[in-house]
Amino acid sequence: MVKDLQGANKLGVVAMPYLGIYLPIYDKPYDQYALTKGANRLKPVDQNQNVLTANIWSGNLMLVAHNYTDGTTMFSALQQNTGQVEPYIIAGNVQKNYWLKGREAYVATEDFVCKYTIEYQKVVSEYDISIRKDTPNSIIQIITCLEPKDDMRIITVGNLTKKYTWDEIPFDVAKYFDNEIYPFNVR
Repeated sequence: MVKDLQGANKLGVVAMPYLGIYLPIYDKPYDQYALTKGANRLKPVDQNQNVLTANIWSGNLMLVAHNYTDGTTMFSALQQNTGQVEPYIIAGNVQKNYWLKGREAYVATEDFVCKYTIEYQKVVSEYDISIRKDTPNSIIQIITCLEPKDDMRIITVGNLTKKYTWDEIPFDVAKYFDNEIYPFNVR
């Protein structure tokens, strides 16, 4: 893992090999500098909108990073058609998108690597906080702007399907966290 940001709490690394996404994960979601250096975790909230002290391995894991509309930097590759709102919004109607269904997202910390299988994508308003509710099952929600309509957010949703310790992780998965083989796709 790359050197930590000054004053940031690095939680781990997210890898989505199919899209070429390899980013450090920080715990500073509202810090503009941290958002330029990696993905940042949002913490879930309860029914009264109180922020929960969540374990990264259970419930609703939310990661947010920029979409630079280039298809490669940060979470830009999550938008199916770079710079176009379709197929997320068609004729003014919001649509679910399944182009990543079955693809993997991996999250690694110093203790574990979790594999999430993507189910779908959806878009929500930047002010929609319903996605921040905690969940009884372990899911991931990967969040980025929909460009050029950056008041909307693309939410890529997946379910936890496997959890490995570093002693039991297959080599073909462990290599995604070797920064010399797969460098971070940050600016």
